[in-house]
Amino acid sequence: MIKHIFDSVELSAFLDDGNCSVLAARLEFTQDVCFIQVYNSFKPSNNAANVVNASGGYNWLIFFKLRPTTINPDNLHSNVIVSSMLDFPIDTLYHSVQKVFGPVLLKDSHWNKTIDPKLQSLLVELEAGLGSTLRKHNQFIALDASASTQSLEDASLAGILTPMDEYKFWSDELLQPVANSFTNIDSLSFVEALELVEVTQDALDDLWKQVEHEPVYPEKRMKHMSEVMSDSVGRFIQRKLGVLDDGVHVCEKWSSAAEMLTLQYWKNYSSHPWKGKNFSSPNLQQLIDRLEEAF
Repeated sequence: MIKHIFDSVELSAFLDDGNCSVLAARLEFTQDVCFIQVYNSFKPSNNAANVVNASGGYNWLIFFKLRPTTINPDNLHSNVIVSSMLDFPIDTLYHSVQKVFGPVLLKDSHWNKTIDPKLQSLLVELEAGLGSTLRKHNQFIALDASASTQSLEDASLAGILTPMDEYKFWSDELLQPVANSFTNIDSLSFVEALELVEVTQDALDDLWKQVEHEPVYPEKRMKHMSEVMSDSVGRFIQRKLGVLDDGVHVCEKWSSAAEMLTLQYWKNYSSHPWKGKNFSSPNLQQLIDRLEEAF
């Protein structure tokens, strides 16, 4: 239901008042009726469960002006920026910096020469700080007794997108040998990548089998970590597609290592047995199949 928006005070203020710079819209439900509500400010929820379930209906669509002026057909496309926003703004800002603004301002051949090095350093620090805050926030959510089990599981994995993220979350020295290597994986040769797979297999085995500290490493988290590493290996190969045969070799070696850990090493480890199916990454297998088709 959107008819009411055209007569809303909020829309009129955004279009006609130069002092009004934001129009925020989101889906809301009243008596099982779904409608779009608009506001002149972004109002994130203070409810932790809502933040966890942002993908289930708590997303925002934000319109904001570059310059304080009224909006007309002539300046609509040049003065209004459109962005989506999760109910937890740090999440959105972190991923925006990490995936959009960071790569453009730090790695693009034009912009990395234009931006002041101090600003680049601050951008790197901002990304690291936002990532740390996001992980701490997710730990806080995990303590929320009102959230569902699935919400808690999702919260514990949010913001863990690279091996370095997992290392930072746990601050676990067992992951230290591989975290930096995965961060700089693009600089590795295929031979070094094969060595990294072997080191990673040993590190994950040590992490899984440690029982001195409670709780032991959760199976769901290890599956997620294995998937993150599989994706990292896959992206590494995709960026180095010039040597397809070696790429297939690295992918197959990692796929075999991950499967061996869950199928053999941990299945019969009495102190902390693996209870689920052996791990395999559909994404990595699809990449292997595509690479083999290219020969």
